[in-house]
Amino acid sequence: MKVKHIITGSIVALVSIFVLRTSSLYFKKTSKAVEQEVKLDPYDINFVPEGEYVQAPSAQLVLHEKDKQKKFSLRDFKGKALIVHFWGTDCMPCAKELPSYQRFTKRFVEIENVALTIVPTDAESKDNIQKSLARFGAGDIPLVTDAKANVASYFQIKAIPSTVFISKKGHVLGTVMGPINWDDVQVQELVLKILAD
Repeated sequence: MKVKHIITGSIVALVSIFVLRTSSLYFKKTSKAVEQEVKLDPYDINFVPEGEYVQAPSAQLVLHEKDKQKKFSLRDFKGKALIVHFWGTDCMPCAKELPSYQRFTKRFVEIENVALTIVPTDAESKDNIQKSLARFGAGDIPLVTDAKANVASYFQIKAIPSTVFISKKGHVLGTVMGPINWDDVQVQELVLKILAD
């Protein structure tokens, strides 16, 4: 009889331990799932929305290809979501950010991207800028320049790197001043959400 009670007690104890451990594991998994569901807010990446109705500027930019130059304006992209990224050759935060930005542009090809360098440009400096892109690990980013900094002035860019988001309708949605981790999945989702407005 005592043996029977001992066996029964042991079984109950084992079942209790199993239930407790299973509950603990479930709680941990649930907690992790809840953590992963936390979404970023635009302010988490220092996004400052445009308070007024502002259109993309008509100022002429220059795309430098291998043996030719092509003039265009940001208004030419109307109908497509657009990211305008400002960077400089002597900017260390830019150097760290550009490789992840390049990967972002290759992954989300449906979004138009203009990486605009903030330096005076002539034939000699063009080669130096290209070398800077290659040195930063972002050699596939097309070289676009704004000789008179009209676009930077229009957007009131005061620091680099900075990024401006423009809707398919050509409306300026807002700006991020500072580097962005373009490899972060939540950041990517947030950028897509911003551009969808």
